[in-house]
Amino acid sequence: ASWNREVAALAASTIAAEAKAEGVSVVLGPGVNMKRSPLCGRNFEYFSEDPYFAGSFAAAYIGAMQARGVGSCIKHFAVNNQETRRFTVSANVAARPLHETYLRAFEITITESRPDAVMEAYNRINGRHAAESEWLLDGILRKKWGYSGVVMSDWEAVNERVDSLRAGLDLEMPTSHGNGKKMIVDAVTRGDLPEKILDRSARRVLELMLRRKAEASPQRPDRAAQHENALRCARECMVLLKNRGKTLPLRVGEPLAVIGGFAKAPRFQGGGSSHVEPTRVEDITTFLAEENHAEICFARGYDEKHETNDALLVEAVETAKRCGRAVIFAGLPEFSETEGRDRRHLRLPDAHNALIEAVAAVCPRTVVVLFGGSPAELPWVDKVSAILHAYLGGQALGGAVARILFGRVNPSGKLAETHPLRLEDTPTYGFFP
Repeated sequence: ASWNREVAALAASTIAAEAKAEGVSVVLGPGVNMKRSPLCGRNFEYFSEDPYFAGSFAAAYIGAMQARGVGSCIKHFAVNNQETRRFTVSANVAARPLHETYLRAFEITITESRPDAVMEAYNRINGRHAAESEWLLDGILRKKWGYSGVVMSDWEAVNERVDSLRAGLDLEMPTSHGNGKKMIVDAVTRGDLPEKILDRSARRVLELMLRRKAEASPQRPDRAAQHENALRCARECMVLLKNRGKTLPLRVGEPLAVIGGFAKAPRFQGGGSSHVEPTRVEDITTFLAEENHAEICFARGYDEKHETNDALLVEAVETAKRCGRAVIFAGLPEFSETEGRDRRHLRLPDAHNALIEAVAAVCPRTVVVLFGGSPAELPWVDKVSAILHAYLGGQALGGAVARILFGRVNPSGKLAETHPLRLEDTPTYGFFP
């Protein structure tokens, strides 16, 4: 949640260093699809609902990554704005919103940063699968925007390999156990597919392989420096949503109740194929103790399944009473937003809402730190003193949260999407998925 293009560049160059160390030549990302509805299960992976912002931010990201010698594959081209029936659904869009909204971010990014690869989407567009759309892959992408790189499929997104090759899809992912290759060879042999079309795609793939193979130089990254970069990004991407009566920054030297399982095991990434293995994930309570120089009292508040537990709730309330001020860590669990499944509502888990309501009722100085990759309804917004939205801050978010809460770092994040008061306030209510 940042408008700072330097943050995009820092994240991308850091990931590029990691990719080189792992022998990875092309990173699959970033995703620039529009956040048409806050219910899309994969919104945590996309930048914005605004095409200008998403396009310019992604261009800075891709430019920095490729400057480090690692290719970028922008995705998912195009109009991939829901996970429900994503393999078969047709996104039916009139020409003007299609070009001004849903294609615009891709156009900005591709023309400004020239990514090595473009990944087409699973869905159909106005009845035609993206993988087989000559209008999209050749007419728009290559002829209109002048793109000359590789177009690859999303995983198992190819239905008719020969038709997709003819439309401009160069690389099928994964290999389909040789079936796609056989279809192409048979079509060329029969004379149904001109060999020059096959040569054209093969040349694009070979050019990418040769270019990136020559630049690949696996080397061990500096883990400490990588973590510091993660911290720098996290500091810039947290948004102060509310601060009544100068509750924040917290004063040092007073007892502090730290409540919620996310304080011990923060949610730092989205679910699905974007999962990464961090070098370390930080316990936020440790950093809060370092900053506070006074007693830190932890209470879990909800169980590991993010469900209400009466004993844990009572413990949290009593802990908040005893300390006189509390920071509650809440938000969206991973199962709430993940690839392959859309959200059904904008609510936090009932246990999180009940915890916040109960603690705020006995503790006037209650701060809520939210985790999640997309908006949520906040029915208790008028009952708490301050709200910090940490989004999904990466492996170093613990230190960033603590430093922001105690005023060592300014909360500089900016929302790149609308946070509605309720689902009914969104333009797509009643039309999604």
